Amino acid sequence: MDDVRDTLNKLNAAWREHRFDELALFFDENVIMKGPAFKGAIESDGIRGVEPPNRALR
Repeated sequence: MDDVRDTLNKLNAAWREHRFDELALFFDENVIMKGPAFKGAIESDGIRGVEPPNRALR
């Protein structure tokens, strides 16, 4: 359980601290992120294509 907690803490820290390049450690390169209530999605062009969270959802 500690491994899961540690991984989630590292993922959350990278996201909150805008270290988006580190997200590649946690997600598949072809990740699709869904918006609130599943109303939009962001598809990456490889994980390095994921932009900061203020990017408009389609």
